[in-house]
Amino acid sequence: LTIVLLVISMIIFRQISKSSLLVSLFLFIFLSYDNSFDAFIQNIWSISQNTFISICVICYILYAILVVKSKKYVSGLNLLYNIFIISLCTVSFLNIFKVIYLNYNVEKSNKNFEQIQTSNTTFVKKNNAKRDIYYLIFDQYARQDVLKKHYGFDNSHFIKYLESKGFYIAENSYSNYPHTRHSVAATLNMQYLNYLTEQQGKNNKYPTALHRLISINKVTKYLKSKGYKYIHIGHYSVHPKLIDININDEFNNYYRKINNERSILQILYDQTMLPVIMARINKKYTLISKIVYDARLNKRRKIFYMFDKISEIPGIKEPTFTFLHLLIPHGPYVVDKDGNLVTFKQQEQNTIDNNYLGQLQFVNNKLMEVIEILLNGSDSKPIIIIQSDEGSWPKGYDYYKSDISDYSKEQLRHKFAIINAFYLPDVDTKVLYSSITPVNTFPLVFNLYFSEDFELLPDKHFHSNYFYYYRFLDVTDIIKNN
Repeated sequence: LTIVLLVISMIIFRQISKSSLLVSLFLFIFLSYDNSFDAFIQNIWSISQNTFISICVICYILYAILVVKSKKYVSGLNLLYNIFIISLCTVSFLNIFKVIYLNYNVEKSNKNFEQIQTSNTTFVKKNNAKRDIYYLIFDQYARQDVLKKHYGFDNSHFIKYLESKGFYIAENSYSNYPHTRHSVAATLNMQYLNYLTEQQGKNNKYPTALHRLISINKVTKYLKSKGYKYIHIGHYSVHPKLIDININDEFNNYYRKINNERSILQILYDQTMLPVIMARINKKYTLISKIVYDARLNKRRKIFYMFDKISEIPGIKEPTFTFLHLLIPHGPYVVDKDGNLVTFKQQEQNTIDNNYLGQLQFVNNKLMEVIEILLNGSDSKPIIIIQSDEGSWPKGYDYYKSDISDYSKEQLRHKFAIINAFYLPDVDTKVLYSSITPVNTFPLVFNLYFSEDFELLPDKHFHSNYFYYYRFLDVTDIIKNN
């Protein structure tokens, strides 16, 4: 693209210095559009895409006039550009080496906490249950009362369906943490993460330790010791270092389904001005989107792929533990309640609440289909846990803030309130209670089905800052007290 633009510009202006200046700014605007727009609306002024595009176009025209008309400043501008670019490259390389160095140190510390992790848990093989276990996370799926209060949506039809199938609904359940990494890591390791503050450092901005806790976790280790096959159905592309081949028997990830050589094209399409231009000329899903897998179309394909994969599991002979994390009803909003593709233009024309509810209703419909398949296709009744790792997004909530005084009690309750449903057949479920939190999910399951004696932890809630992964603030009293 750079070469083509430079050649065209050279033909028009017949001067390399002016051509390079014009092409450089165009490429900067085109390639950094997505990040520039986000930074602009978050830090300067909340505006629409159309307004921001207009600002970019006007600025570029004024700049182009200056460059074309000027003879005096062109060489100076070129020198300034070259210094600027060299500086950017230097900073980028320094950051790369910094991350490599920090990850090396994190890897060393990870070995220590993995030893602690293993030594703190004793697994006693008392029997060998053969029920399939499904742990299904639907990101930002809000609790029924939150949906009613903040969205005006009655979710009782789906809740009654679950109850008719024998599910226990924890009606007052809150997540232990407000972010995915922390919540999933705590649940799959049956413990709170506060010890990471001292181990990883309060100012650590790298979530590597959390990723490893998710990839190599106590729950999976325990079930593999019982002869279970572990099936991971993930939404994201996970770095190979975060996947332990001795733990993951079957790793189903949509990014492994598509050609890896297209991933750089997908990044370019996601973060440049290209999708905005395509949307404006109403040709968003033409040849170019098929080549690079447009992000919206890609997410919809991932959703259907993951539902299809989980429907295949009852046919597997070995007992299985399936962990599914699906980034829905979490945005971006790419499907309506019937599963039809929602285009970028349609999403903009609709309200955020309606977009969210469309994806939530789609989840409900697909989940009812999947539950029927899991219940009817299994030799013995499976164990099914349906949870959200965090609640939906309250209006005015900003997870980049660290001071708890920045949030109201209502915002915190909204963000932590989650769906939490248990299908635990053929056992006494009186031990379940309405305020159970995810961290106690598997201790309870292992006690009921494997005759273990795991102690249930106090149900607590910790807020965390998105920039600093290992700073935790106990907000239990704020959330629970009226």
